[in-house]
Amino acid sequence: MSNFTTCPEKRNVTFTIFPEGLEERVQVDIEHVCDCDCQLQPEAEPNSDKCSYNGTYECGICNCNPGWVGDVCECDNRGTIEETCGTSKGICNNAGNCTCRKCECFEGYSGDKCECNDKNCRSYDRLLCGGPDRGRCDCGECVCNANYTGKACECLKSTAPCQNSNGTICSGNGECMCGRCQCRSGFRGELCDKCLSCPGLCNNNKDCAECFAFGTGIYNSSVCKQLCTNVRTAPALNMTDDGDNGLEVVVKERKRCPPGPPNPLTIGLGISGAIFIVGILLLVLWKILTMVYDNLEYSRFESEIKNPAWEKSENPIYNDCVQTVHNPMCDSEFKVEDMDDQLIVSVGHTSERI
Repeated sequence: MSNFTTCPEKRNVTFTIFPEGLEERVQVDIEHVCDCDCQLQPEAEPNSDKCSYNGTYECGICNCNPGWVGDVCECDNRGTIEETCGTSKGICNNAGNCTCRKCECFEGYSGDKCECNDKNCRSYDRLLCGGPDRGRCDCGECVCNANYTGKACECLKSTAPCQNSNGTICSGNGECMCGRCQCRSGFRGELCDKCLSCPGLCNNNKDCAECFAFGTGIYNSSVCKQLCTNVRTAPALNMTDDGDNGLEVVVKERKRCPPGPPNPLTIGLGISGAIFIVGILLLVLWKILTMVYDNLEYSRFESEIKNPAWEKSENPIYNDCVQTVHNPMCDSEFKVEDMDDQLIVSVGHTSERI
């Protein structure tokens, strides 16, 4: 489209458009209309409300002031896109388009520059922020509805699920958190109403157990029926959770009383006998080991006798009967030549036979 401020001399223009390589053609005829009916109006509307006060309304359209664009001059076009919509991560944080100097965010993003991710929140029960009934995700955090709380709107604010039949929260033995009872040490159950280890629980119901199951105790039959309505019998005692918050006493059908205290004499004799038997066993074991060791040593001794490996050697205390004595003061030799004790004495260059 061309913008003209004055009418051209040649108002009718004709030109032809044809694609290269094809014989088909399109002829375009243009006629410039310079005199419009709207221009015959006496006055235009500058800064008209029809043009968002940013342009002149004339000839049925808005002629925007400098720096403003749009059909009704609603867009501020002053400056650059980077100045109005730019961030360190890109135009509108790469999560939207910049239109009229404002960011139009994609689905799932919000904020002036689309900096908020409305799908990056924690989930509960596989739903973002627990679903629309519990909350919504706003800029990375869950905004919970009035009845819920928590980082994922997982907690119910109401304490009604934690109240027993008397309206007491967690039976007075715990705290209600997220719609559930957190019991103190020693208590359990959904309402912290069970304490099997608490002293006196069985003693408090002993009379009802005796009268209902065995017809004994301080209660007669009429009083037992009136007071002991929560008692029943069973062949065996099992740990069960029926979901009821009341107290039920279960009595085993067959009574089993604990035996009396043990006899000290029996205990003493038993311990003494055990010690004696252990001592005998240790002696027998020692004797067996000794016999085995002796047999091994005797076998080794017999083997050495049958296969001696002795070496010839001289008695260390034996002295030789022949001795030679030299007189250092006399240069002479004595020699015994035969068994007749003939002695030849040689002194210097002379010799004598004796």
